[in-house]
Amino acid sequence: MNKHVTVAKLLKKEGVTSLKKKIFLLLALTFPLFQPAVSYAAETKSSEELTVLTTELASYEEEVTTSQQKVTALESQLADYQEELTQLAQESQEVQTQIAALNDQKAQHQESQAPSSLVVDGPQATIQQLRKFSEQQAALREVNQQLAEKEAQQQRITSYQTLTQAQLVHSKEQLATAQKELQSQQEQLQQTQAQVQDLQEKVDKEAKAAEEAKQKAKEAAEKAAASEFSLPITGAVSISSGFGTRADPTGFSGTQHDGIDFTGQAGEKIVAARDGQVEDAGYGPSTGNYVILAHDNGFYSYYFHLTAVSVSKGATVAVGDQVGTMGTTGNSTGVHLHFGLSKTLWSDFVDPAAYLPL
Repeated sequence: MNKHVTVAKLLKKEGVTSLKKKIFLLLALTFPLFQPAVSYAAETKSSEELTVLTTELASYEEEVTTSQQKVTALESQLADYQEELTQLAQESQEVQTQIAALNDQKAQHQESQAPSSLVVDGPQATIQQLRKFSEQQAALREVNQQLAEKEAQQQRITSYQTLTQAQLVHSKEQLATAQKELQSQQEQLQQTQAQVQDLQEKVDKEAKAAEEAKQKAKEAAEKAAASEFSLPITGAVSISSGFGTRADPTGFSGTQHDGIDFTGQAGEKIVAARDGQVEDAGYGPSTGNYVILAHDNGFYSYYFHLTAVSVSKGATVAVGDQVGTMGTTGNSTGVHLHFGLSKTLWSDFVDPAAYLPL
């Protein structure tokens, strides 16, 4: 049913009082629909912010990973330089020991060649003495050659030590810089992770609020639409049993009561609570004579225990049209009308009292 057209028709018929009532009904139908839109807009904005922040977080994580790899590489390099310096120091110590030994040998050879060490028999040295002197000269030359080689080796070691030490100092500076940069990136990463967590919680809350608002709006719209139901009885209002759990009145009905029971006089006219079409009409062992109407607002209305049924399946009825008369057919303990409302045929029953002008 077009709500605007219906309201316009009713305004022509019912005057100012009815005007106020119908305007209120129209607002009730439309106003709640704006609430989910507002909630959805807030949820969307936060979700977009979360997407941006999550992208930033991924970038920070990548930077931290790269910096961690750089720090690890520098630490490994620093360890290599330190190990190399240790080896050079050991090698230098060995060479210095060898140089000291060679210097001792050189001193001994030089001392053996001193004039006082030469024994001369007569005016000339013997052939044996000359040979000994020649051997000592050769040994001294060999010692000097070995000494020169070891001293050159020591110079190379000293140069390597100087170069390696410089590289070690440079690596330490690079490592300190990289560690400082890594710490800064980790702090930024932790801060961003906290922001993402806070925003995720906000998005979850907004999503929940939006869903709740959507559900409330749906329920409000359904209730507003269903509030157009009129009383299905024509006599005085008297309710003997409400909707919900109750003691089983017959031993066969169960404890869940999916409607409300109006008491009255046998034969009292029962009318359609809203415009609709007869979904079904007939007789059941529990319901007795019954009528079910399907309405344009998505609801179904149920009329049970009738003495007689006045409509047939497929017929169109208007609000107030007679559908039967009150009785006590089926599983019943006395004259009454069982009136029910549901959102789905034979399921999703709701309390009719919330939708009737009681």
